[in-house]
Amino acid sequence: MNLEIRQVMPSDDLEELGRIVLASYVALPGHPAEPDYELELADVAARIESNRVFGAFESDVPLGCVTFVSGASEPHAEDLRPDEASFRMLGVSPKAQGRGVGTALVRECLQAGEEAGKRSVFIYSGEWMKTAHRMYDRLGFDRVPDRDWVLERPPITLLAFSRRLGEDA
Repeated sequence: MNLEIRQVMPSDDLEELGRIVLASYVALPGHPAEPDYELELADVAARIESNRVFGAFESDVPLGCVTFVSGASEPHAEDLRPDEASFRMLGVSPKAQGRGVGTALVRECLQAGEEAGKRSVFIYSGEWMKTAHRMYDRLGFDRVPDRDWVLERPPITLLAFSRRLGEDA
């Protein structure tokens, strides 16, 4: 696989990237239906206006993307401390899953966090996202249960994970 990880640009197929992110979420068993959030997942065009979005491409064909959040004051930041970066809305096309695309996108976020001078990357992940949790574990993320986020509507629990930077991923 000739995988290229780079910042998503307005000239990229933003609609296809949005379809990939949305499809990767709604295909997961246990994914709660949230129409407003699903619109946000699909709106990569809005995210590239406010955040860095990294995309995975193979011969210019989009395979997935992730939204990088460099700090607490950025759009899409959720409960970040001053020394933390984050990422959100990671999605990989079903045809590319299991090929290291998600791992490559997360590694890009870890590197971007280091470049931003952060000490760690903190994320939330739905309790039903078991495959992602295994990937985060392989990449050195630790569970941070005291920062879990329980939402009432819809009733879901977002699990907290953190990864110190400056360590091999």
